Amino acid sequence: MTEFCSPPLNAYTLSTRLRIVEQRIGIRTKLEINGQDHISQKIRREIFYIATEALNNAIKHSHAKQILVIIEATDRKTELLIKDNGRGFTTKPLDEKGMGLENMYHRAKKIGGTLQITSSPREGTGVQLSVEL
Repeated sequence: MTEFCSPPLNAYTLSTRLRIVEQRIGIRTKLEINGQDHISQKIRREIFYIATEALNNAIKHSHAKQILVIIEATDRKTELLIKDNGRGFTTKPLDEKGMGLENMYHRAKKIGGTLQITSSPREGTGVQLSVEL
């Protein structure tokens, strides 16, 4: 049986993903990671998949020109923020969201975190994950 290993969350992994986005799509990206050593492997994995889904959504739907990804971690809390300057959307109750957003909420809950998505038409979208350690 082949065991699936998720990519590690580190500056190299996410910066590579963002560089690919810049090259293929032409979106400018910025990545900041502070305090990575405080993040457990389990939380790193879920952050990576939440970030990937948020990036995929921004690429597919937002028509953004810029995407900012910030990860801040201390010994008490880890936060992920992904913000784009795209066209935004009207937020809906969870039961009306697509599978990608639903999976992001599920992954946040799995690690004891809260996920907040803020968006409005022509204002861009923000995805914020907060995990108390």
